[in-house]
Amino acid sequence: MNTDTHRVERLKLWLDEFDGKIAAFCRHYGLSRTRASYLSQLLSGNRPLGERAARKLEAECNRPNGWLDMSNSEPQKLKYDAARFGQLPQADRELVEGFIEFVLQRWERRAVSSTKAAPLSMSEDYVPPAQQIEAMQMANRKPRKNAEHGKKTSRNRNAA
Repeated sequence: MNTDTHRVERLKLWLDEFDGKIAAFCRHYGLSRTRASYLSQLLSGNRPLGERAARKLEAECNRPNGWLDMSNSEPQKLKYDAARFGQLPQADRELVEGFIEFVLQRWERRAVSSTKAAPLSMSEDYVPPAQQIEAMQMANRKPRKNAEHGKKTSRNRNAA
């Protein structure tokens, strides 16, 4: 199978998420009727899905660059010891799940915006959920005045 044919097969699998309906696919991604017609021609085999066209379609639909060229096999499952993970306190499980979601979102944004998604730095912009909540609470907290002296308390002096 050549690359163009592989891309069309991958596109067909993608369209299966929309019950194979090109119109539903185009509505979901905000594509024009002209693009719908073009996709129909691709799927019928009347036009090849070349490199430039594939990259343009991926960009229009917020897919990582090269996504249509990837294998059709199922993605590998995350390997971890479920029993040990289940023994973690709920807050720690949420922290791990939040970090995984953060890494996936960062990768997706980078993959869409560049031709080659660089590995993420573990220190880059990640704030654990508990710290995010605490920071939001601190930002929304109004300084209290000490009832006896009419002064800000030491707790709020640092926040102000």
